[in-house]
Parts: sequence; C-alpha cells; structure tokens
Amino acid sequence: MREIISLCVDALVAATVLIAVMTVLGSVLGLSAGVAYVETDSMSPTLDPGDGFVLIPSALAGPPEAGDVVVFEAKELRGGGPTTHRIVGKTERGYITQGDNNNAPDQAADEPPVQTTQINGRVLQVGGTVVSIPYVGTTAEGTRGLLDTMRQYTDVLTWRLTSTSGLSTTQLGYVLTGLLVALYGVESVRTGGGSQQEDRRCVRIRQKDNETDVSAHTILLGLTAVVLVATTAAMAIPGGAQQHDVVASESESPVLVPTGEETQIAHGIGNSPVLPMIVFVEGGNGVWVDRHEVTLDRGETTNISATLAVPDSTGHHRFYVAEHWYIPVLPESVTRALYTQHPWLPVLVIDAVVAVPYYIFGRWFLPDQSSRRRQARNRA
Repeated sequence: MREIISLCVDALVAATVLIAVMTVLGSVLGLSAGVAYVETDSMSPTLDPGDGFVLIPSALAGPPEAGDVVVFEAKELRGGGPTTHRIVGKTERGYITQGDNNNAPDQAADEPPVQTTQINGRVLQVGGTVVSIPYVGTTAEGTRGLLDTMRQYTDVLTWRLTSTSGLSTTQLGYVLTGLLVALYGVESVRTGGGSQQEDRRCVRIRQKDNETDVSAHTILLGLTAVVLVATTAAMAIPGGAQQHDVVASESESPVLVPTGEETQIAHGIGNSPVLPMIVFVEGGNGVWVDRHEVTLDRGETTNISATLAVPDSTGHHRFYVAEHWYIPVLPESVTRALYTQHPWLPVLVIDAVVAVPYYIFGRWFLPDQSSRRRQARNRA
C-alpha cells in the first residue's frame, strides 16, 4: 500500500512539472496550452461541470481527427467563444462537433462547420480516454474569490477565468508549487522517518541499473525557473516595435498621404485579460507620440496619437512605434526610473521581485532533505 501511495505522489509531482513546462512553452510560443475546465454538462460524463483537462496546442497535437475532443472558438453556440466538444465527423466545409451529452451535432443548429483556424488545441487523451482532473473548476473559482479579496492590496495575482480559459503561467506556477508542497507534506507524514524511509522522500528516475535522486529542492528550482520564464514572457512577448505603413502620393486620395508633410494615425494598444500592465511608448525615426506612458487594466484597450513625418518621395514608407511592457509590481516611479536607464532593467528587477519570494516560500515549506539525512545517518 505504501509503495502505491509513493508511486502516486511521484506521478503527481512529475505531472506538476510537466504541465508547468508545457504551459510556459505554450506562452513563449504564443500557443494555447495549460489547464482549463468546463462549466456546463454538454460533455458529461466525459467531463462533468468543474472537471479540468490538459489542453495541448494544435501546433503540437497535429491535425485533429474524429473522436478528438477539442477547444474551438464557436461563432454561434452560447453567443460564441471557447467551446469544448468532440469532433464526430469531417466534411469539405469543415469539422462536425458535438457534446457527448448532446442529442445532435452543433451544426444541426446555427453553428457552421468548424475550421482548423478556429481550433485552439486538443484535450489530452490516453488510450482514447480523456484525462479528467476533478475539482479544477471548484478550486479555480474558490481561488479566484480569494484573489479578488487580495486585489485591494495587489493586482498582480488576480486572473479572470472563463469556461475554457487556461491559467496564466505565473499563476499556474504558484498553484503548482503549493501542490508540490502538499505532496511532499503527505509523503513526509507517510514515511515518518528512518534512513530507508528517508530515501523514499525523493523522486527516483531509473535509468538502466542506475538511480538518480531528484530532491524536492531541485524540483522547486525547476518551477522557479518556470515562473521566471513566464514572468519575462508576459512582458517581452507583447512588446517590441509595431509597424505602420503609409503610401505617399502627390495626388489627393483618402487612402494616400501627401509627400513632405506630417500625418497623424491612431496607434492601438490592447492588453490581455490576465494582468494589468504599464506600457512605455517610443516613436521611431520620424515618429512622435502624444503619450509616452500608458497604464492598462486587464483586457483594456486604448489609442494614442502618432505623428508621422512623411518623406518627400512618393511610394511606400514604414514607420515604427516601440512598446515596452511591464507588470506593475513596483511603484510606477521606480519602474519609470529604471526604464530611463535601460528598457530591460525593469524586467530584471520585476523578475527578481516575483521569483525570489516564490523560491523562498517554497524553500521554507519543503522538507529539508540534507538535515534529515544527517539525522538518519546519526541514528544508523
């Protein structure tokens, strides 16, 4: 019985690290990936309301086939939006989808056949059976309520979950570390001490006749790296130079701009629904912007005015507006001061502010392997 429990704990730890790595890779590559859950009973009994699942991005899962459960952007179902249903067929016009608990395909109503571009990812299946994670929805909703309460102190850790939305990588890292702490707590209580039992407090990776012990601290370092990459990606991916194209001509036209003069355009900036952000904006050569600093709440969009100095020559001209995105964990004045020194300096400081407490929190609660092993040797 103890060996079975130990194997279950080890499997959960391995799954924890795997999901974290997969989610971060999806974030860095700009793909949908991670843990999500369903709110309706349209997929019962495969996925009951509140059941979670692992979403594999389409770029990694390959072309979907009949029998696959996918998450796609519906156009008409429940007003449109992410939907988790099974593919039951394919036509020249697209895929036919249906909930396991529904009597008819989605296309029997107003939903058109699903196109490949609408599919965000495929739900993980093992041996043809969907891998269901119970109570993910209940946990997510409860945690969301707790984080909403904490929002009066900080906006950094709050998130918005929909019926099929994945957790952000940084938030998932904190959740996974809490799970890791709980798993090792269970393992510590179960084993109860002793030199032979102490060796079981490590996850064992067997390679032929050799065994390598991966300590809880090593796994914590790995998860800290996951959080570090996720935090950096959240700021680096939406930033960079945004291109604006204009065509200059001496003839009058509503779609052309006059040569040798200045013209104004609207530069749009849109934030994701995950974290609030602060954005610093710079104009490239021949570009002036009316605002150099924008603060965006979750899901908020705004426009700034950019003035372009059009050259005297006719033809196609390119202009660039650079954006630098930062998570507002520092006072705004501090972020601004660091930014004036170098655009990457706030990223490094914010990474440290997020990762260091994360590591200390996990290190504080994880079992101290080295001291317990010394005690075991002394008892022996």
